[in-house]
Amino acid sequence: MTAKRQWKPPVGAKYKSDELAMFYSIMANCLDDVGKSDDALKIYREAESMFKGDIGMARHLASVYYNIGVTLVRQRNMRKPELN
Repeated sequence: MTAKRQWKPPVGAKYKSDELAMFYSIMANCLDDVGKSDDALKIYREAESMFKGDIGMARHLASVYYNIGVTLVRQRNMRKPELN
């Protein structure tokens, strides 16, 4: 029996840049696309805390908020029971 691996946030990213914002987005988007929306939300929230308050990262923060919304809508749709 193999143990299920739990996602852990990346360690060592200490510089803010456009590439870092893209890295977080791509990583979270991929997790969301394979059905790991809770893990994706953790990454989005980490990105939110990293970019919040930095005017230079405002456009990336807007993208993070958009993606959080998409993920929450997907969760509601996936968890919605089917009516006969």
